[in-house]
Amino acid sequence: MAYPPPADQWWGLFYYFSTLGAIIGGIVIAFLVTAAIKYRYKPGKPEPEDAPKPGTFPKDRGHLKYLFALSFVTLSIISTLVVGSFSAFHVLTTPPDKGLDIEVTGFQWAWGFKYPNGVQTVSNLVIPVNQTIVFHVTSIDVKHKFGVPYFKTSIDAIPGQVGEIWIKATSTGDYDILCYELCGVGHAGMIGKITAVSQSQFTQWLENATKQK
Repeated sequence: MAYPPPADQWWGLFYYFSTLGAIIGGIVIAFLVTAAIKYRYKPGKPEPEDAPKPGTFPKDRGHLKYLFALSFVTLSIISTLVVGSFSAFHVLTTPPDKGLDIEVTGFQWAWGFKYPNGVQTVSNLVIPVNQTIVFHVTSIDVKHKFGVPYFKTSIDAIPGQVGEIWIKATSTGDYDILCYELCGVGHAGMIGKITAVSQSQFTQWLENATKQK
């Protein structure tokens, strides 16, 4: 399944973490099961030479070379995850090209949108497909959080500050807008909708909306 940007970065990182976690988890579980079976106690079996004995200090177990090897593997895995996370974060917060700028204002309990030509809407936003949409997000009352779940992106809406996120719809359709920050009794109803249409439909819609403003 092809995901639209920037959700493709989020899902790519998710699948990478999940796959790596499943592989490492499988190896660890297999090792524990093998060790439990191989080294389980059996009546009459002599104790290992390095088995702990009352009144004596236990002998050192293991080898330094294994310790260093395991540490190197662990550090390599963590470094890869960190680099991948920062790379995805950079993509999520940096629009790939100049797109359509939309001013987003959160207020109790709805979202207001303003297009470059001055057209304004509340709760419902119409955008063209296959074009980068850059949201400039703020709030006029309390702290909100503007999020578009399908695109796996969100940002705080803070009074006096402007944050930026972006999306790029690759297919027509409706996409929910949610507030992820508890902002009062109407928080649960602070829901909006993005409608992605073809470029020609968007141009026509914007012309009609401009005449009516």
